[in-house]
Amino acid sequence: MIITPKVSVVIPALNESERIAKILESFRDQTNKDFEVIIVDNGSTDNTQDLVLEEIKLQKFQLKLISETKKGVGYARRAGMDDATGRNIPYLAGTDAD
Repeated sequence: MIITPKVSVVIPALNESERIAKILESFRDQTNKDFEVIIVDNGSTDNTQDLVLEEIKLQKFQLKLISETKKGVGYARRAGMDDATGRNIPYLAGTDAD
């Protein structure tokens, strides 16, 4: 059975492995797991994708990775929103890592 999350959080990322690691840790520590996180890697050349893939293996919360070529934060945000399944997609100031 697929569970539709209440909230989808979309995070564009470009070479922000340190920041993404902290963001993922924060989501991992949440007690309410009624959310999904969609990270749209916008052509990173650091280990951003590796960190997300390792977190996906842990299965502590719903997490998706979308890999794109560098097309800008607006495109990355839209790609994540198009893939979101949550009933709400909030804009969280300061979480865009692109």
